[in-house]
Amino acid sequence: MRLSRAVLFALCILLAAAPACAQEDTFATCQMPEGSESLYITEAAEFQIPDGLENLYALMMDANTQSDVYITRMRYGRALASISCTTAAGLGTAEDLLALWPEAARRIAQDVGYINDSASCAAVETAFGYDALIIRTDIAVGEESMVLLEAQCAAFYNGPDLIEVWTLLPAASTYLYDEQAAGELESDRADLAAFIASLNFPPNEYTQEE
Repeated sequence: MRLSRAVLFALCILLAAAPACAQEDTFATCQMPEGSESLYITEAAEFQIPDGLENLYALMMDANTQSDVYITRMRYGRALASISCTTAAGLGTAEDLLALWPEAARRIAQDVGYINDSASCAAVETAFGYDALIIRTDIAVGEESMVLLEAQCAAFYNGPDLIEVWTLLPAASTYLYDEQAAGELESDRADLAAFIASLNFPPNEYTQEE
């Protein structure tokens, strides 16, 4: 599958970048696991949502309405991925993105019951062949029946473009007393890992003018 350029899912609200324009250039390729489905953010309301995960879907789909964002749903709908690209965001480093983590966590906290905002949740590592900001955190959503979610993000610059890959799924403890749902989550978790591992982001051919 070829993904066209899309605009940032979360960190774009933190960057003073020039407005990005959607283009038809391919910025990533991937292999879709059997039974999975990928839709533009504006079409993702068509996804069938498992009972109890409405807030997970709402959180993942809370994106800039003027942006093009791809949401990928695993077979049983218990794991989601979001892939986005901000074009012409400017040149930056993974360290620059790391410095944004406290503010990013604060903004996410406005829409959830809890987020682990510890500095230890974010680090600079290698992902997809690039130096990237890697976030691994826990988020709780819901009011009467709170659901603990596992959230991960890889954000990196590819030339002047800013790429983000987010994943979101319930914690394993969510289905301690539901054997079927637990099995579906385990299957979706494996498919999500395979999907992320298949992602490829060809180097941007942009060269900065002297």
